[in-house]
Amino acid sequence: MYKEKMVINNIIKNIDTIKIKVIPSGIIPYSGYYLLSEKYDYKLIEKLLKDIDFIEYLKNIKKR
Repeated sequence: MYKEKMVINNIIKNIDTIKIKVIPSGIIPYSGYYLLSEKYDYKLIEKLLKDIDFIEYLKNIKKR
C-alpha cells in the first residue's frame, strides 16, 4: 500500500458517475477499487475508464 494508486468508485451508471482520484502512497482507500500501475500513466487509464466503450462493456456484463 506504500505506492501511489488510482481509486475509482464501485458503482458506475454512466460516464458522469465515474469518480477517479490518484492518492499518494501511505493512504489506504476505504471503499471502491484501486489500481496500481508502474507501466501505464494514470491519465491514460482515466481516459480509458471514461470512454463510452467501457461504459457499454459494463452494461453488457451487467445483463449476464
